[in-house]
Amino acid sequence: MLHAPYCNKPRPYTAHRPAAGRAAARAAALTLTLLLLLPAGTVPLKAQAPGGNFGVYLTGRERAVEFLQALRFRDLPAGPAAVPLLRLAAQGVLRGDGSGDIRPDAVITRQEAIVALVRLLGLEGEVAGAVRGTSSSASGGAGGAAPWAQGYVAVAGTHGITGGSAAQAVPGAGGPQQAWDAPATREEVAAWAVRALGPAAAAAGGASGLLATYTDGGEVSPEFRPLVERALELGLVEGPTPLRLAPHGGLTRAELAEILDALAHRLPPAPAATWQLGTITAQLAEDEDLGGRPVRSTLLEITGPGGSTSTLKLTVTPAGTPLKDTVVLRSGRLALGDSLRVGETIRYLVTGDGVVPFAEVLPDAVVTLTGTLEEIEPGAGTLRLRDAAGQSRSLALLSYTAVSIAGRPATPADLAAGETVTVRAAAGTAWEVAAAGSTPGTSTEPAGAVVSGRVRYRDAEHLALTLQNGEEVEYELSAATQVLAGGRTADLDAVQPGDRVEVRLGGADGTWVERLTVAGAAGRVAGLYRGRLGSFAPRGGEVILTEPERLEGGTWQPAGSAALRLPLSPAATLWLGGREVDLATAARYSGHDAYAAVNTGFGRPEALQLVIKTGQEKAYEGRVEEVNPALGEVKLSSGTIALSPGAIVLKAGRLTDAYALAEDDSIQALVSKEAAGSLGLVVQVLGRAEALPGALTVYKGQVDEVGQDAWTLDHYYTLSENEWDYHGRRASDDLGLSRDTLILSLLGAAPEVLTPAEFRQGYFRKQYGNVLALAVTEGDETLGLALWPEEDLGGERLSAGRVAGVAESGSGAILTLAEARDFSPAKNAWQTATSPQRLSLTGALVIKDGRAQTWEGLAVGDTVDVLRRGQQGLLILVKE
Repeated sequence: MLHAPYCNKPRPYTAHRPAAGRAAARAAALTLTLLLLLPAGTVPLKAQAPGGNFGVYLTGRERAVEFLQALRFRDLPAGPAAVPLLRLAAQGVLRGDGSGDIRPDAVITRQEAIVALVRLLGLEGEVAGAVRGTSSSASGGAGGAAPWAQGYVAVAGTHGITGGSAAQAVPGAGGPQQAWDAPATREEVAAWAVRALGPAAAAAGGASGLLATYTDGGEVSPEFRPLVERALELGLVEGPTPLRLAPHGGLTRAELAEILDALAHRLPPAPAATWQLGTITAQLAEDEDLGGRPVRSTLLEITGPGGSTSTLKLTVTPAGTPLKDTVVLRSGRLALGDSLRVGETIRYLVTGDGVVPFAEVLPDAVVTLTGTLEEIEPGAGTLRLRDAAGQSRSLALLSYTAVSIAGRPATPADLAAGETVTVRAAAGTAWEVAAAGSTPGTSTEPAGAVVSGRVRYRDAEHLALTLQNGEEVEYELSAATQVLAGGRTADLDAVQPGDRVEVRLGGADGTWVERLTVAGAAGRVAGLYRGRLGSFAPRGGEVILTEPERLEGGTWQPAGSAALRLPLSPAATLWLGGREVDLATAARYSGHDAYAAVNTGFGRPEALQLVIKTGQEKAYEGRVEEVNPALGEVKLSSGTIALSPGAIVLKAGRLTDAYALAEDDSIQALVSKEAAGSLGLVVQVLGRAEALPGALTVYKGQVDEVGQDAWTLDHYYTLSENEWDYHGRRASDDLGLSRDTLILSLLGAAPEVLTPAEFRQGYFRKQYGNVLALAVTEGDETLGLALWPEEDLGGERLSAGRVAGVAESGSGAILTLAEARDFSPAKNAWQTATSPQRLSLTGALVIKDGRAQTWEGLAVGDTVDVLRRGQQGLLILVKE
């Protein structure tokens, strides 16, 4: 709920500050600002030369802005499908066509696939010598390839990637007539990918029987059969549908990107470039000289697996022009390195000269899992862990996964099935594996000082969790508890029921919480799906829904495909008739209806929770009159619902349970009616009277005065309880301005971003006489404001929903809002829209991740509150 403005919290107004002492004040303010910008719990950093105490020293790349523009391909697919393409384009493995397109739907040829694979392996330096020093027959079939591809084909043959099979045959060579400019097939690309991992990986496995699960598995060529089976075991390839592999079918560039991206996770580090994982743990800004001119640098400390530390230095001119910077991918959007925040978990590319051209912000924070090691396969780069609750989890092992046994460094080959291990993991990847009870990542902490679980409830002094093994525990909170949420230091309001959290305690036997980290997007639901369970492997780590439908705006809509393959997240749970089951049990219920809460994980959808239905479905809708969370009972005017222990409960975009439900919540519920009784399967909370985050204040009024670092409003309103409250003339606080304040002017023919100096200049030139400002503040600091002609504001209303699409249009964009709800002031309730809404974003102000942005900051899947006038979006607040 929005709070009233801080009317009783005055601060010095600076619009008419005397010139004397201004420089000294600026210097003091800069020192104070740098101190305040340091996140709680971190220490000030010091710029050091390479090899100092700050770990590996890295820098951003030059001409980063041009690199950013080069990666903004016009034809990128929407959503997670774009991520593998962008990762490989950033590494130079895939390249655009020179006209701004990457052509994701184009069918790739055999020689194009080989060129991309050789680049991924870091073997491009051998190409020139290979094409000069070998003949066609000795180069793995390079003859017949285009001149630009011959060297790559030769290198692939030399390294055994295409040798010894029909894949290397060329016209006239006495084998199948496959030209290098013919379309590549799924079976041969799968075989090349497995061979690229080396002889040991190619020889291992191949007897899992996964091919038999596909209706056309018998069509795989005999010489490729073991390799394709191995590729399926490693998760390198999948068919166009869950039941068909289409081994002789062609591949699009997007499908090739998915295969190469999966392969990249299993390759050893290359001298030319390698991917690393880490969490940003500290940040410092400093001024220095570069070639006799002043520059401003930002130092980011990145802590990786095993406590390894790196320093990333980004440099800009005083005017903000990047000199050495990093392109950042977050939620499908590209930006520069100034968008990185302390607490965020990133996957970043490091070139051989210590340059970081590209980084990706991962949706999941690092979580701690404890259990029994079921299976370890270092050659395949996988391990399987069964936790105390009996849930089996498959995680990837990377070359830089830190392994320890009894507190001493070890290798994955030293681990054995049956051992009790503690694993720190993120994005489906094991960062650290510690056997024999040692706590990974830091040897100074006592065992048991870090726990993970789901929040059941929280108040100002207590935190109740459900741990990974199902145990319910309660801890103490205090004013000293540090909270990290969404990559930023936050307060306890950022911790909500249903959140997955990692808790650092004040000792092995302590009960008070020292640090509380909300696990990024974990527990956040991107969509609710239903369908029939298809056939899937009992140990494959995924489920398949046939005839899938997605819940859109209160109604089920076709998901757009015949089948939906859903990998299980590491924390996924599966339920049947009120009891939790494992994947093998769920596989026996093929053909039954099932519901899945789905999140976007590491570049792909992941199932967070699955409920299998065995009875008839009935729908309920209404306002909650009473709720008994201990018994799982929810009373509506139409009757009482008894929730299954594994019921999917969705509230504010989070996966939670009955403890998060409250009286007056408006819900939609699906219930399974069986002979033995009824069980609630799915509950979606549609909304309550309050909508917008309580930490923010929305203002509307006339610009009164504008000073050096503050401004005021006259005749202003604040949005509270979804209504405008009038505060009268001369009743406003000073609202702070900073270089981070986004100021949009909608007074001209097209939206224009103003600097604070230009905003002041417009005020002194008396340009704001008939202008209304729409502003958002956090405390008394302005995040963003938009200047509108007076006649263009009025009659605003609130909507909420999920961003289904953002399409550029003229000087703005069109927002498609799915699962849309409109607030009715007359009924004081939210009402479900009957269809997706389309809103104009021309000049709209967007607040996301605690910062003001333009519409370009929006991403598909964002859960938003929208202040709009008709079909014009005025203010978009993205929920964290």
